[in-house]
Amino acid sequence: MAYKEVSRVEITEVIRQWQAGRGIREVARSTGLARNTIRKYILTAQGCHSLFIQILKGLRQGWSSRGLGG
Repeated sequence: MAYKEVSRVEITEVIRQWQAGRGIREVARSTGLARNTIRKYILTAQGCHSLFIQILKGLRQGWSSRGLGG
């Protein structure tokens, strides 16, 4: 398959549809992107979310150890 540059708007649409409960096949059909591409963006988004949660937990622990609440 040929290389196709995907815009940020398209990636946002993929994540939005997936968060709305649509399956990978449905999202692929509606966006015209390959299922593996959809899967890659979903896994990346999940990884970013996990990293964000870890950062927040670390910040809270830092705040608590300094007596700043949290």
